[in-house]
Amino acid sequence: KRKLVLEERLKQETTESAKANAVLNEKLKAQRKENRELAKEKAGLLSQYQKESKRLNTLRKEYKELAITKA
Repeated sequence: KRKLVLEERLKQETTESAKANAVLNEKLKAQRKENRELAKEKAGLLSQYQKESKRLNTLRKEYKELAITKA
């Protein structure tokens, strides 16, 4: 019985709507993370070091992405 349930769930997950839902879930997760970061910043819970560290990490990621696309 468990196997049948899992097979049915697998069928549902491979549909186009399930894939679209997964994309929307990822976008929602990213938006929530951004909202949390803004709330922390507005509440004064982030130090200057944390802000600069986040900026540096973002710049590193952007550089690596650019280096990969240019190579």
